Amino acid sequence: MLQVLYSPRQCEGLGLSDGEVMERLWSYLRRFSRMTKEMRPAHRIDVLSHALLYYAFTSKQKLGNLFLRCLL
Repeated sequence: MLQVLYSPRQCEGLGLSDGEVMERLWSYLRRFSRMTKEMRPAHRIDVLSHALLYYAFTSKQKLGNLFLRCLL
């Protein structure tokens, strides 16, 4: 019941994702393709995990800075 009430389709002002975020993420990960091509699977997972953690960290910081600019 809660999923129906608070679905992005039902809440005014909330929009669905247009895929832009995923396109940016894949674009960021594309530069790791050559580097990880000949790595063992475990090492490849480590490298990509660190890259994704860094991407998430920088995205959160950008979001925080944007939020602060909007408040001021």
